[in-house]
Amino acid sequence: MKPGLLQTFGFRLSSRTTLLLRLSGASGADSETAAEPPNAAQAEAFLALMGRKRLCVLRFLGPEGGTLRLLPKQDQAEVTMDVCVNMQVIFLTQQYEYQFDPTGECLVLQSFFLEEPLQLVFQKAPSLGKFSTGLSAPVTKTPKGQQVLV
Repeated sequence: MKPGLLQTFGFRLSSRTTLLLRLSGASGADSETAAEPPNAAQAEAFLALMGRKRLCVLRFLGPEGGTLRLLPKQDQAEVTMDVCVNMQVIFLTQQYEYQFDPTGECLVLQSFFLEEPLQLVFQKAPSLGKFSTGLSAPVTKTPKGQQVLV
């Protein structure tokens, strides 16, 4: 799957998220337990990770199935399908979100395949003098106050 993605879809995969187990339709499965809200660093890390997701893989383990709706993010048709035990669905996360309505209790495995992380490379600028702007005309008068060299 990996070699053809760059030519076909314009991205390259580098990793995937850990496997998420979702149990839908079980009694008490929809009730949320109290959890601490994430701190700023955790929220930032999560958003950075979700910004890299490109493919979503869903594997329906059952014992029941249900209806899967792929909801388009752009001007495309909505896709609705009946899912059965051991069915696997892969879709582009830039084009679709999903909604799953189980007919009974259904365990679903979910994982996202991620694009390579953005890497910033900082290079040292050539030395232009202590108080130079890098423009053609040098700074002739330095500002008053504390000086900071960046």
